[in-house]
Amino acid sequence: MKTYQNYSRSGAPKTAVGGRNKRKQGKKDTKTEILNGAINLFSRKGYTETSMREIALEADIQPGSIYNHFKSKQEILDYILDTYSAYVEENAYSNSAVEKLKEGVTLDKILECMSISFPENDSGNFRKMLYIILHEQHRIDAVRQYVIEKFIFQNERYVKGIVDMLLEDDLIEPVDSDAVAKLHVATLYFWSNANLFGIDDTPSFSYKNGMAGILRFLFSETIRIKAQ
Repeated sequence: MKTYQNYSRSGAPKTAVGGRNKRKQGKKDTKTEILNGAINLFSRKGYTETSMREIALEADIQPGSIYNHFKSKQEILDYILDTYSAYVEENAYSNSAVEKLKEGVTLDKILECMSISFPENDSGNFRKMLYIILHEQHRIDAVRQYVIEKFIFQNERYVKGIVDMLLEDDLIEPVDSDAVAKLHVATLYFWSNANLFGIDDTPSFSYKNGMAGILRFLFSETIRIKAQ
């Protein structure tokens, strides 16, 4: 079997880091407080309906001082998109899970490569970011383009890369990797939009009993693993 490379969500090989990175913990600075305040307000009220003054008050700083950190509300939104995207790029898909495919391909190992999780210590904030992104895509062109490129196309390239690796090593029966990737991302998109109906600490439905079950059915019906 060929040596497996770790694939980023963009589809390009990247260096293994021995598992998921941990977000550095430390004292929150003013910029982080502003970010958290904006996330809370954008998820409750909406981006357009929230003012810079309200964000400053939510962050417990003087209204005028917010401009020392962000020049505009659009810059705050861009920062939220960058923060969410950076986390997903570095942590959402497990490098070690891809490495385990070298030990023998199973449905569970394939699904583990495709799994997504929020950071353990900050899951509430990241679910709110996802809510903001999915909600505002219908109103803001920049967010809609972000969803198309970062959420849809990059995910498709990642999944296609994994399936193509399995095909190249003759570990699975012939299958259209593009179709598998599109089905996978459509499932993720459906599940993520379902979270629009539940953004508090309790998910609108269980991750393990919801999306994971659908993905298991999808992959069991589309991918046939060859005897090893």
